[in-house]
Amino acid sequence: MKRRYLILTALFLGSIFSTGVIAQSSIKPFQPKTEDEKAIVTMITANEKRYAKPAIVTRLVISDSYGLYSWIVGETGGQTVVSKTKQGTWAIVRGTGGQLGVENLQRWGVPEPIAQDLIQKMTAQIKADRP
Repeated sequence: MKRRYLILTALFLGSIFSTGVIAQSSIKPFQPKTEDEKAIVTMITANEKRYAKPAIVTRLVISDSYGLYSWIVGETGGQTVVSKTKQGTWAIVRGTGGQLGVENLQRWGVPEPIAQDLIQKMTAQIKADRP
């Protein structure tokens, strides 16, 4: 009985680790095209200190003076809202694990029309990335 349990545990753990490796290898980092996109990705790379590894930005959308990006670090991922300051630099407003909605963005100070635009743009990017 113990041997069967040990074998099942080994198979389960092996599937978890191999799935993580496969998932990690298929991640495509976001390629910034505009100056604002480049500034946001640079800001994230320079300031993200929560994890041992740097965050990989996988998606990024901008509307007016707000941005929304998706990120992943190892097995963890989520979305973060950024805003453009009066000085013209980008700063993190707030983020969380998982996908955000219009209500989250509004709660964090993003005006409703901009929040809706960000979510629509992000949803379009997600759909475009699916095979």
